[in-house]
Amino acid sequence: MNDNQSNIITRIKNLQDSELMVLDKGTVNKFDLAKDLYEERIRLYDSMDTTYRNLSVDIVNKEEELRKKRKASVFAFSESEAAGKRVNELNEKNKNVSRQIELTTYYNDRNNKTGEIIKKITIIISILVIIMVLYKQDEIYIPPAVIYTLTFVTITIGIVIFIMDMISVTSRDNMDFKKFDWNFNPPNEKENTIDLALDADIDTSALNLFGIKTPGIDCSEGECCGDGTVWDNALYKCKPAQV
Repeated sequence: MNDNQSNIITRIKNLQDSELMVLDKGTVNKFDLAKDLYEERIRLYDSMDTTYRNLSVDIVNKEEELRKKRKASVFAFSESEAAGKRVNELNEKNKNVSRQIELTTYYNDRNNKTGEIIKKITIIISILVIIMVLYKQDEIYIPPAVIYTLTFVTITIGIVIFIMDMISVTSRDNMDFKKFDWNFNPPNEKENTIDLALDADIDTSALNLFGIKTPGIDCSEGECCGDGTVWDNALYKCKPAQV
């Protein structure tokens, strides 16, 4: 479009130059020359007007296209943001469902274990009842010593089983009933802080003489770390400090 406009302007300039040259020579009828030049100018101006009109239409079309693209971009961004929120909501729902399943499984396993304990208690009581019934029977004579021994053994076995089951129930993990939680997490053996300092390329002159302090005796957690090292709660030991 710009090339066409430049071409028209150049043609108008050339036409004016030709007009001046012809007028200077005086070789052509001035009336005919003026008529021809007028018609040529009209054609050139019409061509320029058409060019400007096409350029204006093209600008309007480009603006409309840009507006549509901007609108589509805003819509796509809003949809992406809404999709992200929906994904977060679904993840939260999945977490809640998973947690509900874990709780249901936990209480089902716990109830099953409680049912087993009740069943064992019922069996022990039934055995004691049978022993008492046999003891009261006149047709069958069982020495009292045997009755007392059986009763003592049955009660002892029942108490032992009950205590073991109670220990088993109370020692279960709070999240997974099938796992045991003995509340004992032995700390990992602490690494020598001098070796850690050497790995970190730091000055070891300010370190403890033996490179390590004894936890619980003269320090606690972060106090046990030498210069250039920091305490890591996850690893339960000192590690090189990040520079």
